[in-house]
Amino acid sequence: MWENIGTFGNWELNPQVTHVVLSFSTVAALQQNEKDEVIREYEEWYNKSRAVRFSAQFITEHDILKFVRERIVRYKDDVTGTLYTAYLKSLGIDPENDFKFGLAVARRNYLKEKENNQGG
Repeated sequence: MWENIGTFGNWELNPQVTHVVLSFSTVAALQQNEKDEVIREYEEWYNKSRAVRFSAQFITEHDILKFVRERIVRYKDDVTGTLYTAYLKSLGIDPENDFKFGLAVARRNYLKEKENNQGG
């Protein structure tokens, strides 16, 4: 079954969206018990559309980047790696050396995991 991922780049919300992507800044605001423009707009849309049953799941930008990073490392996906690198650089993050998002760290972790699985 296909699912729809919604982001707020075009501000077109609809009940077909099953996953809503929250940016780093939205998550940071929520952690401070604050609602940024994304959350306020979503709430306003949903409250006006009471006939729509809310069933979307929230996922974070971090979750997506983690998945993409693991894919790049495990499958040596250079095409996705190029996009990942460009995206992180646009955020001011060093795509090779950053502890959370860096590919070098992910590669080391993957090799350790692989070695542990072969040894055990």
